[in-house]
Amino acid sequence: TTTRGTTVSSSLWVVFTGSQIPFCRTFSDARRNLLFSMSLACTLDIPEVCLFFFDKLFRASRCRKADSGNFDAFSSPNFQPLATVGLTVEAAGSSGGRRR
Repeated sequence: TTTRGTTVSSSLWVVFTGSQIPFCRTFSDARRNLLFSMSLACTLDIPEVCLFFFDKLFRASRCRKADSGNFDAFSSPNFQPLATVGLTVEAAGSSGGRRR
């Protein structure tokens, strides 16, 4: 697949993440987002460009920033998250989320 001059393999999985509070602050969400995004990258087989933020894994092309003052800052109004993290990881049905 070619996007703006960059070739991306269909088996490549890219996960973007970030935080609302800087990493160096005591109650930062950065650590949690980083650890869960790496954990999902190692355990799920979703060869897409994704965004992990506040316990939800979205298709990057299907989400948008909805709130800049809340941990739950991203939404995907027309497409459910690929996975949701809680006590367990809930992967989306047949659209993705096969375990490695």
